[in-house]
Amino acid sequence: MGETGSYLKEILSLPLETGMRPAAPTVSFLDVISTVMDLMEKENVGSVVVVENNLPVGIITERDILQRVIGSGKHLELTLVNDVMSKPVVTIEAERTIADALQTLRKHNVRRLIVTRDGAYVGLTSERRLLEITHANYVMKDRGLPRSVVDYDTHRIRVAYVSTYPPRECGIATYTRHLVDATSTFCARAVKSPTVVAVNEKGGYYDYGIAVKFQINADENESYEKAAEYINSSDVDIVNLQHEYEYLRENGVSTSLRFLKK
Repeated sequence: MGETGSYLKEILSLPLETGMRPAAPTVSFLDVISTVMDLMEKENVGSVVVVENNLPVGIITERDILQRVIGSGKHLELTLVNDVMSKPVVTIEAERTIADALQTLRKHNVRRLIVTRDGAYVGLTSERRLLEITHANYVMKDRGLPRSVVDYDTHRIRVAYVSTYPPRECGIATYTRHLVDATSTFCARAVKSPTVVAVNEKGGYYDYGIAVKFQINADENESYEKAAEYINSSDVDIVNLQHEYEYLRENGVSTSLRFLKK
């Protein structure tokens, strides 16, 4: 087998969670279709996962809505997700390999796989996403990153992003989402799945995805301290605070360096 074939084989043997983006938006099977459509438009996604107690029970796509609701003349605000979603869902555990995911997609003749960890929903992948990961890793093959799977597992780092984050609507939140996505795609052999510490404005509450591990209340200094304690006790190796310094200062917090790992 040539060098290229050997390298591709190595990439396909990487864990599926390599470069996996934060989990797609979720809905309840009791939500109505109009709610799903609003969520899809807001998050700019073509599918959402239906969960019950964080366990995936279905998936609903734009095509499902077009064919099973709009095409059938059903009322958007009266039709339940349970009556439209595709079920049962095809799932795969996050520690399985990219090759396993491709085989599962082909076996079940589906375009999307729901990724789980111990049965709980953690992400969504697709043929296109797997191709992006494979290509990104391939073009990075000569950049001096670890070459073997053993080296890959040994050298990967986990980055914590302390920032505002979608669905909060602000420029920094959008930037951070793009940064997380880009890092997960193009640095997949070097970084683990991201940890996001989301900053909420005073009185704000958001239904964040699985990537958000901790929330900070911007008007409470104690909340920042607890976040720092959380990060320092976790397996996070490096913290991205680049776009939060001014925000922290504006809110009377002068202890932002506490977020540096001890």
